[in-house]
Amino acid sequence: MTTKEKLRQKKIQELNEFARDVENKKQVETHLIQQLITSDIWCKAKTIGIYRSMRHELNTEVILNKGWEEGKILVLPKTGKNHEMRFVKVLPTTTYKRTAFGVEEPLSEEVLEKEEIDLIIVPGVCFTSSGKRIGYGGGFYDRYLEQYHGHTVSMALPVQLVGEEEWMSDEHDQPIQKVFVMNQRREQL
Repeated sequence: MTTKEKLRQKKIQELNEFARDVENKKQVETHLIQQLITSDIWCKAKTIGIYRSMRHELNTEVILNKGWEEGKILVLPKTGKNHEMRFVKVLPTTTYKRTAFGVEEPLSEEVLEKEEIDLIIVPGVCFTSSGKRIGYGGGFYDRYLEQYHGHTVSMALPVQLVGEEEWMSDEHDQPIQKVFVMNQRREQL
């Protein structure tokens, strides 16, 4: 098992433990979401790629609702064969299907091209403050972001932050432009 795989397993366990303290998790989420929705990058974005969170992840439901409230176009990932991923438009009325990974994917088929998406909020298991990221191991986001030229951000719960030296990025790993963390002054993108 590589260092990256060990770190992924360790962080998923820590995320599950962190999620047990519901009040603390909600307080941290509120702080991180506030940083996101008051940032210039969010304010300027018209079309935003996001994901439906699993229980141990930062709850994205508030972000989805805020986006719709502000009239933004929201798109969620949908996976296919050969580890491909595309983003499809979602509405508050969209229905979802749970995948083998435990992720809810929209049943919508209205695909938006990469050039149409201004901002993608990227999930992950752990992050460095400089934007290195370990995902869940499928490589979906790394492949998608390889040819994506819009903005990327992530929001890291405290247990998701790791030091720069904890692992070496692979050649195919795509860095995130901005990682929102606790107790960090908001920076403009």
